[in-house]
Amino acid sequence: MDPTCCRCKLVEETDLHALILCPTVKLIWECFGVDVDDEWSGVHNMEEWARLVVKRSDQTEASKKFILLWAIWNERNHVLHGGEPNNPSTIVDNALKYLESFAGLMREKKGNHGGCIAATNQWSPPPEGSWKVNVDAAIFNEKGCGMGVVIRDHEGSVGKARVKQVRAQWEVNITEAKAAFLGLQMARQMGIESVILESDSLVLVTLLKTRKVENSNLGNVVQGILRLSEEFGSCAFSFVKRNGNKAAHSMAHYSPLDYSTRIWVASCPELIADIVSADFMSSFS
Repeated sequence: MDPTCCRCKLVEETDLHALILCPTVKLIWECFGVDVDDEWSGVHNMEEWARLVVKRSDQTEASKKFILLWAIWNERNHVLHGGEPNNPSTIVDNALKYLESFAGLMREKKGNHGGCIAATNQWSPPPEGSWKVNVDAAIFNEKGCGMGVVIRDHEGSVGKARVKQVRAQWEVNITEAKAAFLGLQMARQMGIESVILESDSLVLVTLLKTRKVENSNLGNVVQGILRLSEEFGSCAFSFVKRNGNKAAHSMAHYSPLDYSTRIWVASCPELIADIVSADFMSSFS
């Protein structure tokens, strides 16, 4: 891969250049109100940058800078894969809107209001008549990535399970989103009308709940999920901690690594079956 920066095409890209020093990135920070040459002169790497931000900023301001950093990295990947560059002010606005949406959902969770992102630590069965689609991603670095899906009814019985492993090296958030899309596709093919899509990716669930669609590779997949969700009579999005998503997690990491799609109907591999049984039993505790 060409090490030259994909945006300015002037120098070899480093993390510091990609996120702070690239002339195109400086314009983004300028829209945010930061003169990079003035505020962060003398910074040699991203660890120094992070320490400086934490030292000089209050919690709110630091959160904004870190979320903008994430948006800049997404923009870099968007351009790297052939996308048209977004306007700097649009990148800043979208990042701050996402942060506000996320903060609002976290306030709801803290206040235990209805419709919030649940912070459950174990799997729970869906209501009778509904199915729960648990999804997860696995990153195998240079070997590729995997997507796991386990679909269960209100009695904890598996309707379908699936693992898809590919050689593509997607970012974790994109792989999580692709796993979610795969899970909804399976549910639709089963003729399910009422579904709960559950993931341990808070980033993904927040984007889906707020219907946040960005002009990026991740945004394209999120948009596909939202469109597919409209084909169901009822489709809800649920966040669960990793401990409550073990079945899908194990499916995504299913070995041996085989670049193919493997599907189980009304069953699942023995290892996952043990997790499914434990999940259902723990739901009564």
